[in-house]
Amino acid sequence: MYEGYSDYDEFVASLSDGFTNALNDRLPEGSELLCNVDGLSVLYAAFDKPMTANALRTVTLEQITKLQADLAQGCDLSMSADDVRDCLQQALRQSIGDDADQE
Repeated sequence: MYEGYSDYDEFVASLSDGFTNALNDRLPEGSELLCNVDGLSVLYAAFDKPMTANALRTVTLEQITKLQADLAQGCDLSMSADDVRDCLQQALRQSIGDDADQE
């Protein structure tokens, strides 16, 4: 078991799906939607492996800045630090439920 999933890959797939959904919700109308691979590559660039729910809950300013840069460069998506943090929280809520809001 890993974060309530049968294995790490299942957890990461769910987390990536949640993060990508949150990003797509913020895209300007008419933009090409991002895929889960886009979200996963951005997450992997900012967080150590294995990724944990706690690492996303306690995201640092440095990691948020890295996510902002990677989203701008790789996905042509400019986001505020608050928007990035909100996307991470949405991904956690989708992946592991209400526990995502607990420190």
